[in-house]
Order: sequence, then structure tokens, then C-alpha cells
Amino acid sequence: FYSVSSSSLHRETQGPKQTPDDEEALYLPASRVKEQKGVDVDANLLVMPTRVIPVVPDIEPESIIEEPTSPRSEVKVDKYGFVVEEEEEEEKKEIVSRKRSGTGRDRSVTLSRKKTHKTEEKWRNISKNLEVFLGEKRKKLKKLLRRGVPDSLRAEIWKGLMDVNDLKKTSGDIFQTLQQQECSEDFERVILKDLSRTLPHHIMFQEGGQGRESLHKILKAYSLYNPSVGYCQGMGFLAAMFLIYMQEEDAFFMLIQVIDKLGLSGIFAEGLVAVKEHLFIHSQLCKTVFPKLNAHLEETVVVHGCMPVENPWDVAKLYATQWFFNIFIHVLPFEFILRIWDVLLYDGFMVAHQV
Repeated sequence: FYSVSSSSLHRETQGPKQTPDDEEALYLPASRVKEQKGVDVDANLLVMPTRVIPVVPDIEPESIIEEPTSPRSEVKVDKYGFVVEEEEEEEKKEIVSRKRSGTGRDRSVTLSRKKTHKTEEKWRNISKNLEVFLGEKRKKLKKLLRRGVPDSLRAEIWKGLMDVNDLKKTSGDIFQTLQQQECSEDFERVILKDLSRTLPHHIMFQEGGQGRESLHKILKAYSLYNPSVGYCQGMGFLAAMFLIYMQEEDAFFMLIQVIDKLGLSGIFAEGLVAVKEHLFIHSQLCKTVFPKLNAHLEETVVVHGCMPVENPWDVAKLYATQWFFNIFIHVLPFEFILRIWDVLLYDGFMVAHQV
């Protein structure tokens, strides 16, 4: 747009002397200008939202306005740090816009903020008195966990449920000590290979992301800490999820406690024996709870010859292996995963079968 003085404006609008009404019309929107009598709207006028400004015809626009530079492409992420494509971003904006439309929008937003603040205060109190809630107030804690932990306090609650701080105190500088040791060449090779496959759409774990180095340290340290289990690909997804919320040392101890307390050693051990056990349990539950669906799945596998059905878990392993191998991480939307883990860390692995 061009900035012009009042004198040049009059020079460009040669003609009879303008009346006060005519001068006022120059500062009206285009729709109002046409309604004024005795005002000839020049073709060179730029229409602005609140006034009409003439273009200076003797000056080329290129000599005044610099070519706009294309905006620098930036990666957009959601509130958890996952990269969002433009289409997804537009779709989310449209959904939010629809939710916010209506007469009660401002009031509902205010009430929502007050509710969020109240919930966070409640969970801060729980975090400070977690031992009490794990004892005499267990039923109340269980009920609240099913409603979800506030994202801002999730790290503290998760660490409290898994006694991470107690383990850190008794373990000393073991994490730093393990960093100075070399793990098995086989484990090292597989860990490095799997780094790029672990939550690849999260900004932390993309090439050059700060999370990759921390993830490498944690997985290497655990393979040294528990050589009987060593390393398995599913561990990377757990450690990565913890790293989104915690420092690398806390994430390391969180991984130790989760594998120990939830009985995941068999899932990650060679042969994946525990995975087959959970697939068998799932297949039996499916027969009991969804007999028609189970019969359809078995028939489909046989008819289409997908694979020979020799074991009771063979059908389930076609679709459910990842459910138990990394406990839904990289399978469900991340927000759902967090809600599942809020409950699973308290109730145990049976939650995976309930889900």
C-alpha cells in the first residue's frame, strides 16, 4: 500500500472543489462511497477496510514495494511434539473453530481453564502425598487415574507409581558408570539400526533430534544393566515415550522399573515367549467375549490361506503382536496411549488385555 499526503490526494482528484460531504466520502468503505452523491470513484483507488486511498499513477509499484519473500518453511508439531502435516493442521483448526463457534464460547473457554487449573491443583496434592493415595486412598487414586493425569504432572505421577526416585537413591551413579562401558557389539549394532525407527514422526527422534542420543544412551545402559534380557526393539518405544516427559536418567530408571514391575522381561527376552502367552490369553478371551468375530477371523485365515493355523495364538499374532510387544505404543494415537499407561502403571499388565 502507498502512503500519500492530503495535498497529493487533492492533486490526484482534480475537479471542482469538494464539499465536506465529498471529503468525508473519501474515508468511507467502498460500499458507502457509491451511496454518496457527487463523488466520482476513480478506478485507481485502492479500497481499504475503513478508507479509500488513491494510487500514485506515476510510480511503478515495483519501485515502492519489495517482493514478498516466501515464508521460511517450519516444522509444525502438536502439543506432544509429533510433526503435523498441513492437511492435519487445517482439519484440527476447522474442528476447533466449530467447537468455539456459538454464543457461549468465551464462557466455556473460561470454565475449561478453571477446570484444568482445579484438576492440576488436585493432582499436585496427590503427587505430594502419593504414599497416602497408594495406601488408604487407593480406590480414590484408581478412579482418578481412569479420568487421566494432567499432562503437566504426568512425569511426576508416573515416576511415583514406579518408585523411580527410590531406585535412583539406592543406585547412585550407575547410569553414568554404564555410559563409560561398552555393550555387546550385536546389541550396539541393532540399537543404532533401530534409532531411526523409533517414533520417527516425533521431533525429538528425527535425524539430528536431541532425543536420539539420549535414547541410544538409555538402551545401551539397560543392555549392560540387565544382560539376561539385553536389548529388544520394543524397549526403544517405551524409553522414547518416557524421554518425551523426563530427563534421560529418569527415563532409564523408569524403563528398569516398568520392565521389572510389569513383568515385561519375558516379552523382550529371546524367543518372545511372554508375547506368545499373551497372544494365547487374548485368543481365549476373544473366543469367550466375541465368539462370532473369533469364528470369522479363523475362517478368513483358513479360506484365504494366509498362514497355517497350528497353534491357538496363530490367528491373533497376525494383528495383535504389536499390541503386547510395545503395549500399544506406535499403534494407537498418542493421546490414547498416555491414558492407557496412566492406568496400566497402577493396575498392571492386565490392562493391556482389557484394552
